[in-house]
Amino acid sequence: MYTRTKVITPKEATELLKGNTSNRKVSQMQVEAIAQDMKAGNWMLNGESISFSPTGKLLNGQHRLHACIMAGVSFETVVAYDVPEETFSSFDNTKPRKASDAFGIEEEEYPMLLQTTLNMVFQYENGTLGAKAKVGTTQQTLELAKKHSKVRQYVALGNSSPYQKTSVASALYITHVLEGRGSYTKCEEFVNGLQFGENLKKGSPIKLLRDKMFKSSRWPRRVAIGLVFSAVQSYLSDKTLEKLKPISVPSGHEQSNPLL
Repeated sequence: MYTRTKVITPKEATELLKGNTSNRKVSQMQVEAIAQDMKAGNWMLNGESISFSPTGKLLNGQHRLHACIMAGVSFETVVAYDVPEETFSSFDNTKPRKASDAFGIEEEEYPMLLQTTLNMVFQYENGTLGAKAKVGTTQQTLELAKKHSKVRQYVALGNSSPYQKTSVASALYITHVLEGRGSYTKCEEFVNGLQFGENLKKGSPIKLLRDKMFKSSRWPRRVAIGLVFSAVQSYLSDKTLEKLKPISVPSGHEQSNPLL
């Protein structure tokens, strides 16, 4: 067995896939995710190889080759040749790394909550917040964490919420930072009110949200997000409410948001 590092073009990827005679079914979702990273220039040479048996059968790398063709761009990779065919079952038998894994390595305080909050920011920017929509790839999420460096303050606030931590963190960040409503002090007051429920007057969006969440913790995702955003937007805008209703959450995209 021997390896070499080379740049594979879409044309070469097409030729190499001719050796893909007995591989697993291609995941279109995985191909699209890799293609997005390749197009954006986020695909990195990481030592993982495109592997061929002594007879030229493709053992590993079909998704990257299909993504190369879909993206229409070349990519640099390690190619391994004369790999024993019996090693096929050992490929791809571990879970892919998530952004939260990278955040953990970087010693972020709340790696999983940071990832899920950034997922919602990604959907906000793409006009799909509240829907059962795709989230960014691992690399896109890491880039988003750099772009939205202030989000960590709101993740910490969300972590203090007794329920809907991701929705609370996302709603506070999007409403205050991205849409310019209210103040950070009011964001802190909102979470403190959710935690302790002290001095909440009739019509308080915080009290209404607490009442909703105490009645049931099993709201459908889009309804729960809509309730949290409704409460956050109202509180940061100094509004009182007679009744808390889920709203169509905001969108940072031209298209309408499909929450409700």
